[in-house]
Amino acid sequence: MKKLLLSAFTVIAISLSVAAQDTASAKRQDNKSLKSAYKAGRQDKRDKMKALNLSEDQRKEMKENREEYKTKIAVVENDQSLTEVQRNEKKDALKKEQKSNTQALLTPDQKARMAAARKTDRQEKNENSEKRMEELKTKLSLTNEQVMQMKALNVRNHKKMKDIRNDNSLDEAAKNKKIEEFKASSEERRKAILTADQLKKMDDTKKGHKLKGVKRAAK
Repeated sequence: MKKLLLSAFTVIAISLSVAAQDTASAKRQDNKSLKSAYKAGRQDKRDKMKALNLSEDQRKEMKENREEYKTKIAVVENDQSLTEVQRNEKKDALKKEQKSNTQALLTPDQKARMAAARKTDRQEKNENSEKRMEELKTKLSLTNEQVMQMKALNVRNHKKMKDIRNDNSLDEAAKNKKIEEFKASSEERRKAILTADQLKKMDDTKKGHKLKGVKRAAK
């Protein structure tokens, strides 16, 4: 009897250990994907600025503007006398000011190239988003109402993630932490839209993707 109990406890301990390792591996893969996406976004932004062929004076003034903007944002963030609404309003005003200052430094040709690049990006993102949603609709058998709710959630998520990434008062670690927190809250909203069967299908799909990612990382 003791041997049976010992064997049972051993099996449970091994199972828990394997599960913990799988969870840790998945977590590392998520963090790696997040960092890769963030770095890719930063690199894409740098590439677009490089394509504008900025002069030395333009680069210098833009750097000074960014530093000034970062300082102003930090002041607003640390002002405890402000309500959350007031803080957001001030930050939005500073973002508009920063954008205006950047535009003022560009030539008409540079402005046109920047506008064209942004338009192309929006089109590609919209096309990719629609494609992913159609695939999700098919895999999970989503209703039209669920599709509309998911799209609305995606729009909200995109805006919030953009705000976090553009928050120059945060360092990379702080941004990653905020993104993780937001992803968790967003996941709960997504779960509220789906049925239990759809959630299971989505979890199975995610596990398959994570397993592939872990295997690729191990090679």
